[in-house]
This record gives sequence, structure tokens and C-alpha cells, in this order.
Amino acid sequence: MKDKRYPSLEKIYNHLCSSATQDKYIYVPTIWEDINANVSYRRVKESEYYHHIISSIISLDDGCTDYSRSLSLSTHSDKRWTEDATIYNAFVRLTSALPSGLHSGSEISTGTFLRMIAMLPYIKSLGADTLYLLPVNKIGEDCRTGELGSPYATRDLYSFDENLADAALDGIAIEEQFAALVEAAHMMGIRVVLEYAMRTSSPDGIEVKNHPEWYYWIHRKCLDNYSSPEFTPEQLHEIKQVPYDGSNYIAPSKSYRNQFLPAPHREEITLDGNKYVAKTQWGEAVIPGAFADWPPDDIQPAWKDVTYLRMYDREPSPKSPCGFNYIAYNTIRFYDPALSQNRYAVKSLWDYLEGVIPHYQNKYGLDGAMIDMGHAIPRPLIKRIIDKARSIDPAFAFYEENFYPTPASRKAGYDASLGFGWECYPTGMERILSYCAEKKAMTMFGTQETHNTPRSTMRYGTTFSRMGYAIMAFLPHIVPFIHSGYELGEKMPVNTGVGFSADESSFYRSLPLALFNKGMYQWDSPDNITRFISRINDLRQKNISLVKDTSIESYDRPHIESYENDCIAYRRIDPKEPQNQIIVIANTNMYSSRKFYLHAPYSGDSKVMDTVSGMLHTFTNDWLSYEMRAGEVLVLKLGK
Repeated sequence: MKDKRYPSLEKIYNHLCSSATQDKYIYVPTIWEDINANVSYRRVKESEYYHHIISSIISLDDGCTDYSRSLSLSTHSDKRWTEDATIYNAFVRLTSALPSGLHSGSEISTGTFLRMIAMLPYIKSLGADTLYLLPVNKIGEDCRTGELGSPYATRDLYSFDENLADAALDGIAIEEQFAALVEAAHMMGIRVVLEYAMRTSSPDGIEVKNHPEWYYWIHRKCLDNYSSPEFTPEQLHEIKQVPYDGSNYIAPSKSYRNQFLPAPHREEITLDGNKYVAKTQWGEAVIPGAFADWPPDDIQPAWKDVTYLRMYDREPSPKSPCGFNYIAYNTIRFYDPALSQNRYAVKSLWDYLEGVIPHYQNKYGLDGAMIDMGHAIPRPLIKRIIDKARSIDPAFAFYEENFYPTPASRKAGYDASLGFGWECYPTGMERILSYCAEKKAMTMFGTQETHNTPRSTMRYGTTFSRMGYAIMAFLPHIVPFIHSGYELGEKMPVNTGVGFSADESSFYRSLPLALFNKGMYQWDSPDNITRFISRINDLRQKNISLVKDTSIESYDRPHIESYENDCIAYRRIDPKEPQNQIIVIANTNMYSSRKFYLHAPYSGDSKVMDTVSGMLHTFTNDWLSYEMRAGEVLVLKLGK
């Protein structure tokens, strides 16, 4: 009889037992199995390897937990868990990609859900307990970017990218393969979070013919020259005040608005290749691409593979002759009050979006969701989405892709925001320390990079990555976040979304970026910091109650004297037992050593081992002096 507590994982396990591909060999990174191993690849029999991994995971079964449900529901807990978490962020087809051979020029075999199952022991060994996946939904074909397309060019929010199915599981539906990943993760005590792009769609979205009113349409003859609207310097000045006082909404020019047409009727729409075309009384209409909507003068080029969904629809009126049937900042982000009224909401679209996450909760036992550009989705809709998901699972986590979080994010129902750690260079780390001193600061991710930013090691190598990770790991209001590749010292960015200079953007866009094309990490890189991350996360978890404490008494900026003030430090102190403390000290000068003198009350006369290097440091009468190398960081645990 099949075990209903992990049916999909058991099905895959049984399939691998009798697999006809058991003689096929693959190359897997040694650190997937042991982060202390010499970094290299190991040649293994494919089915035998996966069978062994899944067997070891199933051995963790406690005999009673339903692993097909979220970890919170299966343990009957309604406690919010994000602040306890350490997150590993994976882009499935890139993170788990493997080489077909070890010779130069070997083909890349893109990642799959099955390979992510094989990576779970590695993710756990890093100290991560949450697996956050970039979008895994079906990708559109119209104007597809690159060889594989962007995961954000979503064609169908209710189905998966078929490329994430594994050939070793031929005959097993991709839905079962994803369900098995979630079940295996839950068995290992790892929660699974999915990211959803709910504000946009590919131009050939699966609902275009059924719901043309969800999309913006323009004259087909305008498509080749279509771009974001232009505003005068005076208009831009006024428009940029909108987020602050909301009073200066300025519509784009009439010539820009005139490109747009009313939504066609269903019967007028046909598929011309991969593009939907409507033959209307005004001529042929098509769905345009998108562009960076804020600021209105953003220099990023337009995106042809995605389009904005129409959250509100208001017909023309004397005050607005063309209505709001155009794409601009005031219709897709900072909604004009004349438009953002309940009576103008596209209710069928809102109902559709509200149902997405419950579908994954009920069918797969999902634990949380990241909403791409969630702060740009109408607040009433976000409230509906969050309330619906939490009516199923009160502990369900919600994250938002907001670089500059405020307490309003918490009020909206989010557990954490992406935050600004990625844009902080060494000397900017002080900004993070100051943010975390705020009593009501919104929880944000402790990360120096994302899939849209430059890699941390592009700046100052893994020295900077070590320093940044250690600094952020023990701060209040911070959740450690490992963007896959970060721990390997990866330098190649996944995409060029934000944080790049014009020259950098131009250079990297000429390359086959992994957000759109085949890519693979160098898992045999000797420059990895996996063991360092594991040690830091282990210390954090052993002191999680101290790290999470947001009381004024638990977070202290000790007196530190150093040449040119390049050294920064903070302490986490147990108010009841002040001898129990963690001290983090960093030299933010990446070129020169710096000597410092630090006063740490209750440290007394003691010798303390640095978690990073293993070196002993001596405190004398509550004082510590030391000369730090360029970019060096110390993590000292005193007391218990």
C-alpha cells in the first residue's frame, strides 16, 4: 500500500528502483554529498545515485508526519517562522545544472526538480532550512528572450515549466516530480517557498483568448517603435513626488496614449505563430511588451517577453477621453485615484490571482510565497491574496521584492522584504547596522546579491562575501539569505536588473545570461565559502533566541577606536546574562589592515575563539585590541 504521507516521493523512489536508465552515468559535485570533501565531480550511475539520495531522505521519516502538507500544518503550528529561518535561493535550471562530461566544451544539462532533491542534503549542510525557488511556471513563447526564456515571462501560473522535468523520470508527470521535491524537503525539515510573477504575463499568456480584458492592446503598426512614455523634465519632477504626496499624476502624451486600443472580443483573436493578433474595427491589435515603470525615466531597455496585466479598467470619460487603457506608472504601479477604485477592478483577474497560491498549498503543501513586485500590486488585491492563503495555513510566509522596506510592509501582511543589503559596499555596511537598531524595522533578507544584481565577488572577491555574511547573520530584523552561487564565489551575474553601471549592463547583456539561457555553476571552484557559511549558520542557530531578540538591551554598538574609523562592530547581549554575548567586528577597508581597540563590558579577562578563523583572542579588563587584515571579520562567542 502506498504511503499517503509522501506519495509522490515514494512513486519516484519505486520508479528509480526499476529504471531502464540505470546504466547511464552523470557527473555530480562532491560537495553536494559532503561540503568538507575535496571539490571535484564524481561519476555515478544516474538511477543508483538518485535512488541512494532519496533512500537516505526517506530514512528520516518519523512514521506519522504528513510530508505532503506544509511543515506548519503537519506539526499543527500557527507560529510565524521566517525570523528563525536561513534561506537558500535557487533558480532550478541553473542551480542544479550539471555537465555532460568533464572535458572542455561539455554540454550543459539544465537543472530539474529531481536534481534539486539530490541537492537537499547539501542545502541542509549549509545550515539552510528554507528553499526559496525563483518562478518555476510555464514560460511563454512570444518574443522569448534567449535560448530558454525568462522564468518571469509566465505563460501559466497554474502549471510548470516542462523543462524542469527529469528524463530519468520519464512517464512521471512534472506535477508529481515537484510534489516529490516538496515532500523530500519537508522530510529534511526544509520549508519550500515559491516566487510568483503576478503583476505580469508573457504576451501569449494562456488566458489571452478567454480574458482579453486582462491585457493592454495596441495598434500592430505601432509595435516596432513601441517604448516607455516620455515626459519633460518638469513633468518628471512632479511625477516623482507621487509616492510621497500622491497629488501630481500626469498622464503620458496623447500620441503615446493613442497607440492603445480597447480590449478586443474573444472571437476577434487568432494566433499568428506565437503571437496573438486581434482583427478589430480599428485595425490589427497586439499585446505590447513591458518596460521598467519606475522611475519613469529608467534607462533599462524594454522587455518584449513580458507584458503588464491590467488590474483596473476604466472606460473613457470627459475628464479622461481615452480612459486609462494605456501602460504607465499611473496605471500599473502608483495607481491614479481616479482609476484605483473597487468598481474599476478587473474582478475576474483578481479572482484568478487570488486562487494561485491556494492551488499550490492544497496540491503540494507549499510553505510560503515571494510576490514579485508585490508592493506594486493593488493593496486590496494583495490583502485578498494573503488572507486567502492564511485562511488555509495561518503560518504561511509572504515575502515581497521591496528594496526599501518600511513598517507598512509588515502591516500589509509580509513577513520579510528583500531589502537593500545587495547595494551596500563595504563602507555601506554601517547603513545596515543603523537600520537594525530601529526598534520597529521591517525584517529583511541578509544578502549581498540577488539574481538581478552584480555578484558580491564582482566587488572585492570572497573576502567581501565572508565579511558581509558574518555581519548580517547575527543582526535583529535580518534573515540570512544565500543566493545560489554566492557560496561558490561565482562572479557571473544571472541578470542585469539593478545595480549595474551603463557599461556593465552593456557588457553583460552581450553575453548569454543564465536568466534566459543555459548556464551552470562551477561546483569544483576552490574559492568557495561553503564551510564558512555552515559555521556561521550553526552559531546563529545555537543562539537563535539571542539573535532574534529585538529589545534595546540585546543590540549594542560597543565603543571602538580604529585608525580612520574603518572598523565597525556590534554586540548581541543576553540582558539576563550579559556575559553571554556575540561580538562581530569587521575591517571595512578592503585594501589596508587596521588596528582597533574595543571595549566590551562583561567580557572580563578571557580567551575567545573566532568562529571564522579558529584563532584565539584575548580580552583584558573588558578590552580587546587586534590588527585586522583588509576586509577581515571576527565573530566571537562569549559566555556559555
